[in-house]
Amino acid sequence: MIFGQKLYVIHDVNDNHLVSEWIYRKWWEGYVITCLERDLRQLFQADSLPDFRRLMVALASRWGNLLNQTEIARDISMRQPTVHRYINFPEITCVLERIPAFFVNRTKWVLKTPKRYWNDLGLASFLSGSFNSDSLCLSREAGGIFEAMVYLHLKALARLLIPHSHI
Repeated sequence: MIFGQKLYVIHDVNDNHLVSEWIYRKWWEGYVITCLERDLRQLFQADSLPDFRRLMVALASRWGNLLNQTEIARDISMRQPTVHRYINFPEITCVLERIPAFFVNRTKWVLKTPKRYWNDLGLASFLSGSFNSDSLCLSREAGGIFEAMVYLHLKALARLLIPHSHI
């Protein structure tokens, strides 16, 4: 089992896992094309799919970090207003979630830079280039992935409480 999805391993004659990794990559590539590119383009009229895809890859490589849209725009050679507009698409469809900074002072809470977490850890792992559990464990994003996983578990537990609490 990799990233919460069952992966049936098909061995070739030499007992390699190349076939299973190929199937895994093809499945996720199809998922990205279907969900991120086709569906979001139909819903929000994204101007350029390559730019949107580059932004999603850039966001996937910044797991759990404070999100500086100007820095991302500079890194991927896009205009900041376009980055801002494109980041809103996956937030509206619940692929990404914005977590405000916590301060006792409500004004600071609203003004400080939020973090963004992926709700689909498998998708974000694929976009960040982690195609198997070994590459995921060795990646620099491993700590952020763990942080996102803890957040998602806490969020699920908070929904079970009565009265419901929010994280």
